[in-house]
Amino acid sequence: MLFLTDSAEPYNFLWDTTEYADGAYYLVARAYDSSGNIGQSNEITVYVNNSYANKSGDTISPTVSITSPLDGSTVKKIVTIQVTASDNAGVSKIELYIDGALKAVSNSNTLKWSYNTSKLSKGKHIILAKAYDKAGNVGVRSITVYK
Repeated sequence: MLFLTDSAEPYNFLWDTTEYADGAYYLVARAYDSSGNIGQSNEITVYVNNSYANKSGDTISPTVSITSPLDGSTVKKIVTIQVTASDNAGVSKIELYIDGALKAVSNSNTLKWSYNTSKLSKGKHIILAKAYDKAGNVGVRSITVYK
């Protein structure tokens, strides 16, 4: 279903999720050039949770850092991915995604995971970490690595 079109830079949109039911939504961006060529982004999953009520009043999202590997680095063999997060109300969990697929979860403010990159395709890969606080706020950090 087409959500929105934008013909001027920067290409972005605001999404009022209160008009949508809670659940998973899959987003893809498509770009068209004047010759009719089409480019498409990787699909991402977003979760709408309008029924969540933040009763604590905390609106500050956790701060997330991916300390290893470094953004833009080349990976091979076994790579240790390290994530740290901090928050004023305490971190409840960290999720680690590689190219959109959930790979690991930690119920603390740190996550350390060994990743065998031997089966990764050559090219660019996205490592993304989401940190949740006890009030339900989410902080996100992503880096790009290459194989």
